[in-house]
Amino acid sequence: MLANLDRKKFIELLNNLGDDDKEKVLAAAQNLHAQVVVAGISWEDLLVPETEENKSDATNEADEEQTPLSTESDSDIKELSEEEIQEALLLIKKISELNVSSETIKDMEDYKIEIEDEDGIFESMDLQYLRSFYKRLTS
Repeated sequence: MLANLDRKKFIELLNNLGDDDKEKVLAAAQNLHAQVVVAGISWEDLLVPETEENKSDATNEADEEQTPLSTESDSDIKELSEEEIQEALLLIKKISELNVSSETIKDMEDYKIEIEDEDGIFESMDLQYLRSFYKRLTS
């Protein structure tokens, strides 16, 4: 799921930062930060200063189909061991039991479905995300 930064989801989360529901704002901010950290990039990488050349490129790119930012490595797409799957399920359970937003709980349910689905796409990067997200929520 998070092996790539999903541009559409990322923008949706950014839009949630202006919501009146502070719980939704906090969940969006935490989710955005975790995605950037797990992807191994920085906000500097994402927020490139606009130059005159970039301004004209941005106009052209708006007409083209956008694809998610790929940050995959071979270690991110390996299959999880049974032990790692159990760890992921435990983290999902623990995160869901914390005082988190309904959106975060829904995300955890989606992860669980991906893990339990034979054709699911839950990968090691997703497990890394869950580890860092849980650590941040409990520190």
